[in-house]
Amino acid sequence: QADESELLWSNQVEAFHAVIEDLGLSDITLVIFDFGALLGYQFLYRYPDLVKRVIALDIGQGPPPPISPMTRDVLAQYQKENVQAFLEDDDILIMKNIETNLFGMVAPCRDCRIAPSSPDDNVTSTGIGARTAWPYYQFVRTDHPWASFFDAVPLEEWKFNFVPSLPEDIPLLFVYSSTMFHDKTFRDWIDGRGDGSEHMMMEGSDHWLPVRVPKALNAKIKEWIISLNTEQGWGDTVLDEQFCQHYYTLEDGNCPELRSLVRSSVRGRGTPTLEMGDSTTQPPMVFFHGWPDTSALWANQFAEFCGDGEGKYFCVSPSWIDFHPDFPQAD
Repeated sequence: QADESELLWSNQVEAFHAVIEDLGLSDITLVIFDFGALLGYQFLYRYPDLVKRVIALDIGQGPPPPISPMTRDVLAQYQKENVQAFLEDDDILIMKNIETNLFGMVAPCRDCRIAPSSPDDNVTSTGIGARTAWPYYQFVRTDHPWASFFDAVPLEEWKFNFVPSLPEDIPLLFVYSSTMFHDKTFRDWIDGRGDGSEHMMMEGSDHWLPVRVPKALNAKIKEWIISLNTEQGWGDTVLDEQFCQHYYTLEDGNCPELRSLVRSSVRGRGTPTLEMGDSTTQPPMVFFHGWPDTSALWANQFAEFCGDGEGKYFCVSPSWIDFHPDFPQAD
């Protein structure tokens, strides 16, 4: 079992940040769920410059809505037994708790091997291990170092309980299955942001949206990203108008969808580019446009050769000096 000094919210946030930093990622579309949402909101508060948009699943912010005494008692017992299982390293208790006290929901991976204790090195044993319940333990501990998670975030700066405010310039899609884990004030706050943020209740699902309704969820995420790229940045520039209105001519394609996959970036010597694909895993294909065009000239070729899929390339189209309509003229 990990030393308790390592089992802290703050350490987990920094561990996730280390992954992002190691990969050199930026302009991230951050997708967060369950406890990962609580950590994701904290990550966003600490590192807003790394994130372009956020998709939060089922865990919102603000005080939860009123619940019945029976539901409250069941929830308290569920959390209490998770804490007890962690303290006693009791895999049997945590599995029993998951099976009987989860509001009628069945965890999709209850039969997986997720860190169960294995004193005899029996690697075939399955189940959700008691030591994974440390987040519940941190909820009830107030002594150092367990309470240190919130030290770096002044409480007076928080808009909601447990979670600091979101940056104003990062849009949020909130998809939820019920109102168990958020309050209407959170949805009202989303409505008032005016930055393309949305919320949607997903029918036919319990808490585990990514597993229960993957097609519907993926479709909503895709629809939101495309509309956001069109309405909040990519679609209100001269270059974007050129990309879809002048240069894209394939009859069987969807230009707004293609444009949502193409990134605008700025590289060496301040050179603006259009890019698509993954530079770390795909062979590069570089396009130089001519006169009197822009890097959007290559829209049809980006559609054919670039992005995900077998035989595809990481594509880059840099702009000629003073040809890019959205950048000021060079000195």
